[in-house]
Amino acid sequence: MTSGLSLLGFVGSKTSVFSGGLPAVLGNLAQVGGGLLENVNRWSVQQFGLAAMTQEQVAALPTFPLLGDQAVLVELHGTFRGKADTKMLVLARHQGGQLRSTFRLTAPAAIAEREREAFLQAARSVRAGTAAPA
Repeated sequence: MTSGLSLLGFVGSKTSVFSGGLPAVLGNLAQVGGGLLENVNRWSVQQFGLAAMTQEQVAALPTFPLLGDQAVLVELHGTFRGKADTKMLVLARHQGGQLRSTFRLTAPAAIAEREREAFLQAARSVRAGTAAPA
């Protein structure tokens, strides 16, 4: 049973979303940007110590709605910042190969799996230019 995700508010250019006390973050990366492949490999290699992905592997990732567009879903599982058995779900919206925004959840693997559908449902509900109720 999922606990559900609810938008709580904005912090700078990020919206914090919580499920059972776990933050998911929606970030607008228009100012930070960078390439999709470079960011996927930064998450995979630098943050999880996993192998780098190829352009073909990234292109084959499933897509889901985010901010009225499609975003690739990156799922990483391993040791994250010294915490074993961690999973990160990242919806990465890009345009012309440049990363524009992300919606991510990082949690112990069992919790991330339990919250996966609620996370994807929350991503479907996010709209550009809207704020969560105060």
